Amino acid sequence: MTPENLITLSKHEVRNNNAFMLLYLQEFENIFGRKPNCASCTFNHDWEKFINASKSQNIKIKTMATDSKYKLANNHMNTILTYVEDGRPVRTYGYKMTDEFAEKFLSTGTKKQIEDRKKLFTSQPKYLELEGGLINLEDATGKDLTAYADAKGIDLSDARLVSDKRAVVAKTL
Repeated sequence: MTPENLITLSKHEVRNNNAFMLLYLQEFENIFGRKPNCASCTFNHDWEKFINASKSQNIKIKTMATDSKYKLANNHMNTILTYVEDGRPVRTYGYKMTDEFAEKFLSTGTKKQIEDRKKLFTSQPKYLELEGGLINLEDATGKDLTAYADAKGIDLSDARLVSDKRAVVAKTL
């Protein structure tokens, strides 16, 4: 979903989706400097006002990139995510999160923190641990997959294509 698509959605889609509704309320406040007094009571009128203001100001609404490797659960899109780097906190909202932030967010901290943070995501890239380091499962070659399978005792005898090997290895990760 691109940011511009929010204003092209029907008001029913926005009203019935928590993530869209939260994004709408944030952007409404950015434009008008206030949140609606009663979002459910005045939604129809406020939505029309929002659409007109967005079109006239050509406002770009912020949201997490859809081609991102990391997918945050909808109920965490407005959560402030934080990790500590060099003794200083690094923060961002879930809907503004980039892949670079997510990688550091999921690799910096204690084991318990990292495990808790992983639970916030609905999907994230899977990595193979090989002698040469970590390799993203999606970027792994047939040789990488075979080496990983041999090291972990995974049977790849039925998998001939690289995509088949990936599917077999992915089940074990």
